[in-house]
Amino acid sequence: MLENDLSFFYAAVNRYRLACRVQVDGRSFTPNECALVMVLMHLPEVDTSGAIARRLGTSPSLVSRSVDTLTGLGYLEVVTDPDDRRVHRLRLTDRSRELQ
Repeated sequence: MLENDLSFFYAAVNRYRLACRVQVDGRSFTPNECALVMVLMHLPEVDTSGAIARRLGTSPSLVSRSVDTLTGLGYLEVVTDPDDRRVHRLRLTDRSRELQ
C-alpha cells in the first residue's frame, strides 16, 4: 500500500515539474526559479531570499541557488539595502519581463 502511494506521489511530482517548465531563449527554467520570479513580480514587499523562502515554504539554500542562476542569466539583480547593509534586496531586471 505504501509503495503504491509513494509511486503515485513521485509520478505526480514529475508531472508537475514537467508542466511548470518555462522555456525562454531555449533554456528551461525550474519550477523554483519560476516561483521566485512570480513572487517578486506579484509581491514586491517580499524581496529578500529569506522572505521568499518562508513565503514558498522551501529551504533558503534552494532559493539561493535560484538567485545565483537568475542573477547569472541577467533576470535578477541583488541590491544592498542602503539603510541596512546586511540586507540584500532582490530586484527583477528588464530582461525578466520575457518570463511574464
